[in-house]
Amino acid sequence: MNIVEFNNVSKNLSNFKLQPTSFYVKEKEILGILGKKDSGKSTLYKLMLNFFKPSKGNIEIFGLDTQSESKEIKMEIGAAPQSNWYIDNMRPVSLLKQTIKSRGKKTFEEIEFLIEYFDLKLGRKIGDLSYLDKRKLALINALVTNPRLIIIDEPDNIPDTSTRIKLYDILEEKNREGATVILLTSNLKEAQSICHRIIYFMDGELIETEDQRNKLSNDKILRFYDKDVNKEIFYKIGCKLVKAGNESIFYYNGPLDLLAEAIYKSGLIDYTVEDSTLDEKISIIEKERILPSSNVKFDKDSSDNLEKVEVNKKVEDKAENNEAVKEEQVERNLYDQNTVIISNSNYDELIEAANKQEQGKEDENVNL
Repeated sequence: MNIVEFNNVSKNLSNFKLQPTSFYVKEKEILGILGKKDSGKSTLYKLMLNFFKPSKGNIEIFGLDTQSESKEIKMEIGAAPQSNWYIDNMRPVSLLKQTIKSRGKKTFEEIEFLIEYFDLKLGRKIGDLSYLDKRKLALINALVTNPRLIIIDEPDNIPDTSTRIKLYDILEEKNREGATVILLTSNLKEAQSICHRIIYFMDGELIETEDQRNKLSNDKILRFYDKDVNKEIFYKIGCKLVKAGNESIFYYNGPLDLLAEAIYKSGLIDYTVEDSTLDEKISIIEKERILPSSNVKFDKDSSDNLEKVEVNKKVEDKAENNEAVKEEQVERNLYDQNTVIISNSNYDELIEAANKQEQGKEDENVNL
């Protein structure tokens, strides 16, 4: 069963365009949505929560339409945005109790456990909390009702490694108990350590889907300065050349024992093996899409051609229209004012009020 389905969804904004996108999230799956800045992750997040409406296509969660059945969907979702606008004078525990009551639940046992688990500092109003404690509060708020679907936006921006580790541990536990999890992040290493499947976005386009279940290790980067090396040894095991010159850089996503054997056979002396970054991963995906080959060796000319293609694509995608600008402003006003109300169930009233407010402005302009 699919918990989330994007069906040919696109979204036109004044400075960004989500290309027609289709993907699914299976029940009890941990899905990673990865992309660099301005790749479309935030747009996907807002579309799932009905802060943005698709320009085309439709989104279903639990088999329900995210626009017409938004209230019912949000009763079963726990979402933690990367930015929060809480009521500053409110106490953290009051917010969490409000979240639980809004979902029709009556027990508050999970509050005490999660506050202790994440070591959230109490005794202060929300407005007086540190940035880290506000992020912890958002995480607790997303988890406190034991939702069917958990959506975490940019966990890699949490400025504390121990908090992120605790988050991933409890997400895996919730997943074992039956919850479906979506992580929107730019941290490849952390995503590969927890996700069952990853989809990659770049410039508003889904560019790759990758199953992680049978992978034994994270993607690696091999760097070396030795010059007299037979690089065919690395090509044969599936390495992809990222950079050549005084420093050679290879990307590799296969079994580590094969890489270790290749290094031994090559006689490398001055080398390092490290986890791949998302930038390096996206670079390889893009090069293989534009210059497909079973064993591509990317030289300077091919890199220059890739850059030209990317520049042309960005120029083509810059087209704006007044309808998109106007729609985006209404949606952004709604999102900015109500990001924290993920715990409540009055989204549709807010959307209706925002639309009425915008319609009132139009009528006023007509009368003038």
